[in-house]
Amino acid sequence: MTEHTTIVQANPLKAFCRQVFEHLGVLPRDTEVIADVLVQADLRGIGFHGVARLRRYVNGLREGQMVARPKATVVHETPTTALIDGGGGLGPP
Repeated sequence: MTEHTTIVQANPLKAFCRQVFEHLGVLPRDTEVIADVLVQADLRGIGFHGVARLRRYVNGLREGQMVARPKATVVHETPTTALIDGGGGLGPP
């Protein structure tokens, strides 16, 4: 480790991420999923898809590029598949 390394425990980091998303109007059940996905990616060593993306999500929500409470709709459905329009929402939920 370098002198610039900071170790953060997973559970407090998840709680922080949840609070950020809740502050931005994301449903509590969705904040749990998003926070878990981001932190788990970091724990697996896939930092590019981890908490480093938090800023991108925050900016996207603030700028209207992403929707905190999207209306997902089924565009086309077969017996085994469905094409769903996520309504501009965050991917993990």
